[in-house]
Amino acid sequence: MRRYALDGELKGETRIRRLKGKVRDFWEIKAHQHRLFFFKEGQHIVITHGFVKKDDHLKPEEEDRMLSYRKIYNDLSQYK
Repeated sequence: MRRYALDGELKGETRIRRLKGKVRDFWEIKAHQHRLFFFKEGQHIVITHGFVKKDDHLKPEEEDRMLSYRKIYNDLSQYK
């Protein structure tokens, strides 16, 4: 996580991958069936949520959840 915060990329990691499509600014950390999702905002890493993933495909509801959490974060950041 620290390397991602400093460099903006994680290469050679098998448990961490960048997502595709409308959530391409998000990353996924895998540990068996557990998944944790995050994005980078400046020098901050913001973890949106995690869950136990039963299949290989990311459901659209989870993508929408990630995007809504990022919107909430950005909206709250305006008041700092």
